[in-house]
Amino acid sequence: MFSLKVVGSLRRRKSTVGDIDILLLPEFNLLEINLNSSDELINKISRLSFVKGVIARDKRKENVSARFSTVYGIDVEIIITSKKMWSSDLLITTGSKSHLAKLKDAARGRGCFNGEIFDFSMIEFNELKQYKNKDSIYEGDSYICQEEKQIYDFLGMQYIYPELREGFEEVELAKQSHLPELVKLEDIKGDLHVHSNFSDGIMDMKEIFDKADKYNYEYLSFSDHSESNLYGNGLDKKRLDEKILFVKELNANQTDITFLCGSEIEIDEEGRLDYEDDFIG
Repeated sequence: MFSLKVVGSLRRRKSTVGDIDILLLPEFNLLEINLNSSDELINKISRLSFVKGVIARDKRKENVSARFSTVYGIDVEIIITSKKMWSSDLLITTGSKSHLAKLKDAARGRGCFNGEIFDFSMIEFNELKQYKNKDSIYEGDSYICQEEKQIYDFLGMQYIYPELREGFEEVELAKQSHLPELVKLEDIKGDLHVHSNFSDGIMDMKEIFDKADKYNYEYLSFSDHSESNLYGNGLDKKRLDEKILFVKELNANQTDITFLCGSEIEIDEEGRLDYEDDFIG
């Protein structure tokens, strides 16, 4: 395999995703697309242990794709492309449909849209990067995909990060070089919802402290479940008192970060909270 890239809503970092889309560039498609070999690769994927069945298949002159149901309860779509179409298919399969609809006018004006499909083959793309392992999924806060940047440059606009490609005003803003700055990990100053091992947290305290230090947090709240949440090992008042004392001792022994004592409080059908108002305050 030459290159693999997770695309679609997962690459756009949507809060929820309906399926997982993966773009593949196999070595046998580095010169031009080999439809027979691409078909055979789809057949091999369909026999993998996590695949329950093939929902749909599609074969075009540009690429071959199939949608699979899986044992994990989420569908996976595999798109097999060629080196020639990699950059175009990377942009198209990332979407969204609304974003691509907004790109059509700009692409049509540059001869890149023929009324049916995008065609960026007239761009002389730089040598393609091989995406493997973590590079296939992880895009750092300042990462710019150079293949797509060449397309946006050709269309006369800023590079549009995948998170912004939702068909709002990003294309218009990119033409004016007025895209907003994205929130970066370094901009986040703390976390107000961390479950500790006082309730159902799976990280031990040292790991939590190490992560807070790594991200240079200024504050962190232990917001565990309250008493009536049985599946989450909710805290009764006695155990909550112990946690409050623990947090006070943490703050007394260091100054780099402020630890807060929070709670994910259950509300019953009558609107009553697990803890009394004066106790919460």
